[in-house]
Amino acid sequence: MNRERVKYSIGNDKVGPDTIIINMTSAHDCPSLALGLCQVPVGKCYAFRDELRWKDPLGSRREQARLWDLLTAEEIADDIRGIVSRRRSTPIKFVRFSESGDFRDLADVDKMNRIADLLAGTVRCYTYTARHDLFGEPIRISANLVVNGSGFMVDNSFQVVSELQRGPRCRGKVGGGCYGCMLCKAKGGKIIQEILR
Repeated sequence: MNRERVKYSIGNDKVGPDTIIINMTSAHDCPSLALGLCQVPVGKCYAFRDELRWKDPLGSRREQARLWDLLTAEEIADDIRGIVSRRRSTPIKFVRFSESGDFRDLADVDKMNRIADLLAGTVRCYTYTARHDLFGEPIRISANLVVNGSGFMVDNSFQVVSELQRGPRCRGKVGGGCYGCMLCKAKGGKIIQEILR
């Protein structure tokens, strides 16, 4: 019996062609936005702006959210392994969870952890979150997953700033993007800065 498959994209202007992107929600439906937790004003959120500017991203991301809920962690991991094995051009090395939106609850966190565990040895996983309310207590994080707290520390802390200070700096879109960079893809207790654009 055929089942629905995970909906994903490969890379974007910043992330690069070695990364699969899977969203749990759209920017319009972002829990961090609704809860006032995001450090980026809605008018500056690139995911939200894309959903306003173009008709495809919002519908596509809402479909990704529907499939995130429908499919099991095992099915999503199987689909990702299939995508990785079929990729003939730039090899897939990473899965980025939530290019837009954020975790809705601990069930999303648990599912992502399970997927990361299942993908160990295939691809490395990473994400960003403003949900300090979910990560405020000790929480299990897969050894194959890097969680970058948006404005707070989990494995790393990702800070949006108006002026760069000393320390690790995100290359951002104008600095060559994420392709080939490991700053947010490796655990290390780093405070990583990116200029608000």
